[in-house]
Amino acid sequence: MCHDKNYDVLCLLISILAGIGFAIIAFINFITSFLIAPWIAIGLAGFSLLVLTIVGSSLLRQDPSIDKCVRQCGKRLLVAALALFAGSVISILFALTNLLILVVLVFLVTTFFVYTVISLYSFLTCVLKDQNCQK
Repeated sequence: MCHDKNYDVLCLLISILAGIGFAIIAFINFITSFLIAPWIAIGLAGFSLLVLTIVGSSLLRQDPSIDKCVRQCGKRLLVAALALFAGSVISILFALTNLLILVVLVFLVTTFFVYTVISLYSFLTCVLKDQNCQK
């Protein structure tokens, strides 16, 4: 699951489609709680980085199956979580300036949020699958 290019393309496509959908909803002014959403996204990004750090600490134990998952899926999760964190901080700073900026920020935060959730799922599936196969 981690090295499949079709999976990466599908994850990006789903994330972009969700971002476009929420941007259209924001343009129609149906999203009224966008001031809370970046804080939730920062929490998810922090949680993802915490999980990556905890699982990455297994490198000290030299567990080959978890090391493989960290090397294969960890990069995707790291990039997604950092992008979500940066996009959320930017949206907190600039959300109330203009409708067009709000729509772009909703698109970015939603896209990064969905991609982080998919990456976290892929990462945890890889780690748990390999841990169950060892026993």
